[in-house]
Amino acid sequence: MFICCKTKIKKSKQAINKDSEVRQFSKKNEEQQVKEEKQDQDSYQEQKLKEQNKSEESNQEINNLVNQIKAYREQGQFKESIDVEKEYVNGLLSEDLPIIYFIEYRWALHYTGFLQGKKKVIPKEINNNKILIDEHKINDTINIIIDNDPQLLPGIQPEKHYSLLNERAWKFIHTLYGGGPTITIDLDNVKMQIHQNRIQERQHQVIEDKQQLIVQSLEQINNEPNYVLPMPIGSQIDLNNDAATATHITTTTAILPLKISTDSHINFKYSSKNIDDFDKTTPSYLTDKNSTVQTNIQKIYMTIPVELPIVGFYNPKYYCYMNAALQCLLSISKFNQKILKIQKLENRQCTKAYQSLIKLIQVTIPGSSITTDLLMYICQNKFKVTQQQDSHEFLLLLLSQIQEELVGKKNTGKKEFFHSAIEAWEFYKGKNADVITELFVGQVSNKNYCLKCKRISEVYDPILDINLPLQNYSGAEEIKLNECLYSYFKEEQIQDEWICNICQHQNKYLIRKILVTQKPQFLIIHLKRFTQFPRNQKIQNDISYPEVLNIQQFCDENIIKAQYRLKGLISHQGQLNSGHYKAYAKRQNEWYEFDDDIVTKDKKDRHLSDKGAYIIFYEEI
Repeated sequence: MFICCKTKIKKSKQAINKDSEVRQFSKKNEEQQVKEEKQDQDSYQEQKLKEQNKSEESNQEINNLVNQIKAYREQGQFKESIDVEKEYVNGLLSEDLPIIYFIEYRWALHYTGFLQGKKKVIPKEINNNKILIDEHKINDTINIIIDNDPQLLPGIQPEKHYSLLNERAWKFIHTLYGGGPTITIDLDNVKMQIHQNRIQERQHQVIEDKQQLIVQSLEQINNEPNYVLPMPIGSQIDLNNDAATATHITTTTAILPLKISTDSHINFKYSSKNIDDFDKTTPSYLTDKNSTVQTNIQKIYMTIPVELPIVGFYNPKYYCYMNAALQCLLSISKFNQKILKIQKLENRQCTKAYQSLIKLIQVTIPGSSITTDLLMYICQNKFKVTQQQDSHEFLLLLLSQIQEELVGKKNTGKKEFFHSAIEAWEFYKGKNADVITELFVGQVSNKNYCLKCKRISEVYDPILDINLPLQNYSGAEEIKLNECLYSYFKEEQIQDEWICNICQHQNKYLIRKILVTQKPQFLIIHLKRFTQFPRNQKIQNDISYPEVLNIQQFCDENIIKAQYRLKGLISHQGQLNSGHYKAYAKRQNEWYEFDDDIVTKDKKDRHLSDKGAYIIFYEEI
């Protein structure tokens, strides 16, 4: 090809123009990057300033309370000072903050007695040196990195030699009483060690059981009608109909998990164990909301029985409390069915997340495990994912959030008065016509006897669970659930002033009687094993509970039958600050033990003999 000079020059100009464009584009990129970096830096500085202001406000609040308490003491008003101090400390301890500050245990016990009025002497300075080796007693601040840190005396144990506080509680107590030194613990590091040790101890324990579970599940699907999965593993999907037709079953094929939600906050990850790997890529037509295929598949979820397959949940670090609660809820078919039928999901993020989890499990191979970031989404402002949390708190939060999304926020300002339990219940149901009320909510009456007019003032309250105190038990004594219920519902005299709404007499104490006036379909019983600081501890007593529970004696006379059968159980092992949750639940007429990603058949009836019972689920017979 012949190329003249003009052609070369023209090409050279084009090259120059392109080079100029590249430089301009690069310059714009650099300017944009600088702009974004400045915005990030400004945002960081703004956030840092907010945190600093918040910290200063917190310190000022603490200093004001300390000065007020000291002023009361100087004026001889010790009762007033203790009342203010006790109320403020209890508020600080209930705040959702990292519990990382040490306080010597005997000092904490004395402080407990002082606030309760059992100790008359004001506590002296805090002396945390008692739990340190000599060479570290001169330091003002000490950071504990590992569980058996060499800075601590050998054999130091929690709730025996020290308790743990959150930052604000420590600052308040330390400011008021002085002393020290300040000892903090890297709780993340300690708990990670505990979790890793637990995994190492169990990693070979259930491999055989898990493989058997998978084989049994596949054989069952191959030989019997499918009541477990929405479609048998390996089935062909008839996309023109609302049902699936089984054609063949193999151990190497499976229906792929659908991408149920496009919400970036909800990230369910799928994995398969002990089965040949398969292509996990999901065709785009399955995730297209406008696709006819997607519509037909969604219909399948609505037309099948919701008895979920047996699936484990991975625990990356601190999710055991959530995993245990979810496994118990997922074992309640009525709840799953009603959640799946909810179609309006706009601004109902918790409901949407739980529904998506059900749908994911429906298409997951039995015996495998999945990882869910449901916690991150639901509880991002309630729980910190870098800390262990309470399974009972998570359970109530999830159910309450779903109810609030379905019926709106409750009006807690105005107190309603009713002439009968039926009237109160019908009023509540009218305001809360949702799945939570239908399945989990009951009602109790508080009957207060006036000592002057001898008449009964009755108040009705809806309940989501029954919280049973265990403080009256000590030592190694076995606690019986029926005895706890009897103690809770018995008539008692309480030192509390109240005004009778009938005769307006001011009673110095009340004689109270609690009765169940509306029984729930599913009864949740919470055993209060954990006590708050100053004596921060877990009640370790064994607890026995019946498979069939009769609460007739605790019910109003209008309730004819009140029998329940055990449906699920959340168990807690370990101490207050470092423990582990697992669940037992009945599915497909079999009991299973759910220990995060390890799921086994409960062949030895451990669900009836596990002494670490914490939350018990009963189903009405």
